[in-house]
Amino acid sequence: MTKKLPVVSVHPPVIHRSIVTGKRYAVGGGEWLEIPEHVTKATLKKWMIWRQDLPKPKRPKPQTWIHAGSGNRKYVVSFTEERWHCECQGFRYRSDCKHVESQKKEFQIKD
Repeated sequence: MTKKLPVVSVHPPVIHRSIVTGKRYAVGGGEWLEIPEHVTKATLKKWMIWRQDLPKPKRPKPQTWIHAGSGNRKYVVSFTEERWHCECQGFRYRSDCKHVESQKKEFQIKD
């Protein structure tokens, strides 16, 4: 699949070299575009540009929700200071859990 150049990003693009393949990429806002060896930061705008006026993803305002866990357990899921948190053991060990993922999906659907 060929992308129309320059690719537009919601974040400033950077040049990244894969330590596995050695290939170079322009990376910005979730977009990865393989670029030639000769591309520099000064010439990167031919491949990827940053549009500051593009809408940023919406974030929920600080909130707290109660999620049912297994059995009769209930867990408090919260979003504050740009971070998600849950009281369950899974979140304590992995910094992520099904309760947080569920709330993220619910937020996206409502938004």
